[in-house]
Amino acid sequence: MKLARSSRRLPLCAALLASLAAPAALRAQVPTEPELRRLFKDMRSDKIRGNCSSAVVRLRPYADQLRDQLLRELYGDADRQARDAILHLLFSATSFVPDERFMRFVLARMPEQDRYVGKGDIADLPSDYIPGGAHWKAWEFIDQHFNKFEPLLAEQIESTRDIWVLWATAWLMKKRGVLERYSGRFTPEVLRRAADNLRNDGQPFNASQTVRLFLLLGKQSLPALQDAAKSRDTQCRNLALATIDALDPARSAADAKRGFAFLASRLNLGNTVFGRSPPSPPWLEDAADRYRDKDSYP
Repeated sequence: MKLARSSRRLPLCAALLASLAAPAALRAQVPTEPELRRLFKDMRSDKIRGNCSSAVVRLRPYADQLRDQLLRELYGDADRQARDAILHLLFSATSFVPDERFMRFVLARMPEQDRYVGKGDIADLPSDYIPGGAHWKAWEFIDQHFNKFEPLLAEQIESTRDIWVLWATAWLMKKRGVLERYSGRFTPEVLRRAADNLRNDGQPFNASQTVRLFLLLGKQSLPALQDAAKSRDTQCRNLALATIDALDPARSAADAKRGFAFLASRLNLGNTVFGRSPPSPPWLEDAADRYRDKDSYP
């Protein structure tokens, strides 16, 4: 009799142990409306470390179910930190199909970059949650919905003043095999405006992004670079001359190597918008070292 009673309890014990072993996110219930209001409040920038990240972790398993509430909060009075946290959640919602309002909202966020919200502001998250600010993570989401974003990306080429956005747009179009289709959007005026970022202006990374853009566009960039090569700004002139050597088909292979070596000594050429960077040619590092202490090109 005792053995029989004990055996009847085994399934109950096993179920209890299984529930305790299950991840907390699976045991938790969808947040109630009062909890949701509290979590949205926790996302806001209030200098309390960890409350925004805790809210993201709590809500992420339910991003699909809470899509409408997330969108209402996003378009409501969310501050910049809450906005980025909600964007990360919506980017992770596998069933979420963006409409034009959301797509334009995401693209309008881009030029701000991390001026107001960096990845450290939404702190203490596992690395797979925030692999960069919302403006970086957005490009993976755009890639997943590229057919919907494509006309809006093409539209902003001539209007954006942000070189990071311009380079990232060209990079993704190249990845998608449509850059040539939109090459006419990169007008001489757009490229001259981009070349201004080669100057020694104290802005981090903008010269690297500009050169990456010109290398993607190839000989189409030459007129803007030839104008930039006449600049009184030493950095602008040197970078323009080196980029001309690197991409002009009329230059020799030795000129191209020299141009790439100088650029690699000053800039980060290998960055990608997402995914792995392409490997550098084996000769590049040693060649770049020869230019690191030189003040001019060639």
